[in-house]
Amino acid sequence: MPTFIPRLHTSRCDPSSLNPLTAEQLDSRADEFVRAIDLEAVRALASSYNDGSPCRIDEMATARGSFNVCFFAKFDDRTWVVRIPIMPVIHDAWGKLQSEVCTMRYIQENTQIPIPRVHAHGQAQLSHDNSPKQAFMILDQIEGQQLVERQLLASSEEHRRRFYSELIDIYTQLRSLEFSAAGSLMPAQPQGSASAPVIVGAFSIPINELKIQGYSPQPSLSRSTAEFMSQQRRLLRDFYLLPTQSLDRQTAELELFALHSVGQIPVAVDRQHEPFVLSHTDLRWSNIMVDHELHIVGIIDWEWAGTVPASNLIPPSWITVSGHYFAEFRSVLASKYASSPHSKLLSEWNCEYTITSWVIEIFRNPHHLVSIFYTFIYPKIFTEPRQEVVPEYFCRRQKQLELKRLLQSSERHTKYLIENNLFIDDDDEEGRRAIIGVQVRKRRRVVTYIK
Repeated sequence: MPTFIPRLHTSRCDPSSLNPLTAEQLDSRADEFVRAIDLEAVRALASSYNDGSPCRIDEMATARGSFNVCFFAKFDDRTWVVRIPIMPVIHDAWGKLQSEVCTMRYIQENTQIPIPRVHAHGQAQLSHDNSPKQAFMILDQIEGQQLVERQLLASSEEHRRRFYSELIDIYTQLRSLEFSAAGSLMPAQPQGSASAPVIVGAFSIPINELKIQGYSPQPSLSRSTAEFMSQQRRLLRDFYLLPTQSLDRQTAELELFALHSVGQIPVAVDRQHEPFVLSHTDLRWSNIMVDHELHIVGIIDWEWAGTVPASNLIPPSWITVSGHYFAEFRSVLASKYASSPHSKLLSEWNCEYTITSWVIEIFRNPHHLVSIFYTFIYPKIFTEPRQEVVPEYFCRRQKQLELKRLLQSSERHTKYLIENNLFIDDDDEEGRRAIIGVQVRKRRRVVTYIK
């Protein structure tokens, strides 16, 4: 059983007092970081880990995501991916990368889940400027393509059901990896085997977003489901206390009421002492690699993987929000019930998406709080329309003061943005790309979606 140790954190402050970086600031810093990467240094790095064999960097194939940029080093007989975390948008790039490598090696040693082999990882000078060394990972390129919805829709029922079956098998194997606490895996020794990792405070997208904005959440360690859920609620509230520009009263009311309601949803008694299991936590379409017949050939991007309560190991949201996908997925899961590992997963998922499942989705994607809560959770716990319930909630003086503080925080931050020429009008902002979701929560657009 892996050991359990905390990670040190910087001092905390009031998130509402901060002036978060704008999406444009983050985008600019990320662009500058990527432009400064020396392709010749990347090529030489890849070659050095393949016995000096010559290679070239296929610049046209370079792929950039929210948190990493990938360069493809082509040798005569293979292609390697040199993956570099984009440091301006990651609080602890080296720590996160070490955790990802440890997690991938642990999966390879303990499961049959298809993932790319890691050939090397470390820190090297890969930039033209004099910045600190960059973290990197070198891994195999997976032969296949990222799953896209049109491929799933166009596939035969036979191929879709086989795809769901393989996906369920992956979840079953993850469910079999049990731990004593929540967090992220790290090697017990710098270059040691992943067979005996330690558990540290979680690397997660919400925590990273808060830390990038200068706010340090409380240590993310828990040994029970109740502790874990309580911690996630605190992170969610901290996330929404970060100021955003031009926050209107209606949106603020919807957010605060949703935060309050999510905080009141109890943890089931029978889940208080459940085990912690390994979860990918970000199994979006693009992180599933398939061939032309929908065979899963690889699961990629394990950077935010971590141990969570077994009840938090849930199917991807792109399956559960679609009635058709979910019905077919549940049908395949039910057909595998005879197998003991699958029966455990089936009993825990209960073949339905519960309120708690939607709460878990909110914890993973905080900027979807309003849309998920009022679309999927509110109708299950309230009979009256939200236009009546939400305003009544704010009739209480304490809630009025809370609302006032949130709006004042937004006013202060908006003034700061204007005075420093950082204010972006919402109409202009729609066309801009956000590196991470803290500053650009698209609040008005989310509210419009639920009307």
